[in-house]
Amino acid sequence: MTDDRQDFGVLLALAQVTFSEELREHLRTEGHESFTTRTGFVLRLLTAEPLSLRDWRTACT
Repeated sequence: MTDDRQDFGVLLALAQVTFSEELREHLRTEGHESFTTRTGFVLRLLTAEPLSLRDWRTACT
């Protein structure tokens, strides 16, 4: 039996893996090999505009 929720979960997991791999590659090509995927995520959030601590907390929840 196929459950749409399970299918969505599989797609979401694959999207996360793809996002992480592409982010890691982008960081590497930009010369930031020492940054982790988590660091890259933070940098992506801050790229659009600087965030206050309150805005940062809201963005991460």
